[in-house]
Amino acid sequence: NASELVKKNSVVFNGLLNLNAEGDICYKISLDLARTFKESTFKPEKQASLEKVLKCYAILNPEVGYCQGMNFVAGVIVANLPEEEAFWVFVQMMKKYGMASLFCEGFTGLYVKLEKFELFLKENLPTLASHMQKESVHGDMFVTKWFLTLFGCKLSLESTTLVMDLFFQMGWSIIYAISLALLKHFKDNLTRLPQEDILVFLETAPEKIPIKTLLREALLFLPVVPSD
Repeated sequence: NASELVKKNSVVFNGLLNLNAEGDICYKISLDLARTFKESTFKPEKQASLEKVLKCYAILNPEVGYCQGMNFVAGVIVANLPEEEAFWVFVQMMKKYGMASLFCEGFTGLYVKLEKFELFLKENLPTLASHMQKESVHGDMFVTKWFLTLFGCKLSLESTTLVMDLFFQMGWSIIYAISLALLKHFKDNLTRLPQEDILVFLETAPEKIPIKTLLREALLFLPVVPSD
């Protein structure tokens, strides 16, 4: 519960706000703020809160610090909760759901998830997987951004909020399932394309399907994509 975390750690967040993050981290965060959910629903005051949350997390967990992609994950939380509650939910999310391992040096957690996705793709969409292999299209070429941002870099704030709600309930299985649902939905298009055109098509694929349709189709994959 976010409010309980605030009560237990009431001094910590304010203490972190009074510390300074490293200069290069502050610079990276400031660059990414303008790229985070550009639509008007993400208001300037929320952008300011997002900056504080990301800087405080970088100070709290220097092994992870700040990496591009974290801005979208934290941005959804900041958009829906008061600043301090958002910070502690983000901290818990990075720890409990293994998000931190995606951003650690070496990106070990990310590579594990990419390997699992490749396996799920071959098992569930073998024709498309074979075509992609023939065209030298590998999962890391297109799903990395999806995983690091929980699709936030490709969807609206409202749509990403729906994805994150399911993520809190189901864990990584829903992210694998959404990725597979996207590929299945556009399978006929993708199997006719060469490598470069596949990657161009997938760059905007999440925006080409209504979010409720995408999530409904993703739920059908849940029985075959166990969570971590």
